[in-house]
Amino acid sequence: MEGACASALLSAGGPEAIKAIQAVSICSGFPYTVMICFMCTALYWACLHEVGDEEFCTSTCFSQGIWDWTENKQHPQAAEHEDLSGIVKRVLFFGKSLVAPMLQLRLVISLIEDGNKTSCALHFTGVTITFVLWIAFLIAQAGMINAHCIAWSFYFFFVFHLATIRSQVREYYNIYGFIINDFFVCLMMYPFVVSQLRVELIVRQRKQD
Repeated sequence: MEGACASALLSAGGPEAIKAIQAVSICSGFPYTVMICFMCTALYWACLHEVGDEEFCTSTCFSQGIWDWTENKQHPQAAEHEDLSGIVKRVLFFGKSLVAPMLQLRLVISLIEDGNKTSCALHFTGVTITFVLWIAFLIAQAGMINAHCIAWSFYFFFVFHLATIRSQVREYYNIYGFIINDFFVCLMMYPFVVSQLRVELIVRQRKQD
């Protein structure tokens, strides 16, 4: 059936149909590419668990998964927090991570930099500038040729910065993982990562209390 459809398109549309087929192939393959990236990571972790890798077995994991805070799997100590005590507040919490990640990351940055004001200011400024310029150049695309190229460059800078922060949080709490995994999850689901890091800080602080 696929061959028949391709033949019909080529016969009816010629070279233009080839471009359409290429575009459809790329669009349909992209979600599977994303899934494979996460599946490879999950398979690698499963193999480490199976062979009893010392580093893996002695490390901890995030208190909340990327999706868990939105579901009934939410950590009980996070659920008691004033910003996560109801579905409406949880949606607002996620919205804040989506549109203003720098505000959610402020306390996280303060933690990993141990309150160093200069380092915190540099981290916060870097996250804010790259995120704001990403949005600004996407908007500028309406009147500026190829502004989207600059926009997505700033997005990648933002993702690299966020992946670095997530890596530092993992190191601080002895959470197993690696930078490539951090990069991919930040690239595809940055608001969920920001929420996860903020929730992790909430849970750990409540455990200490």
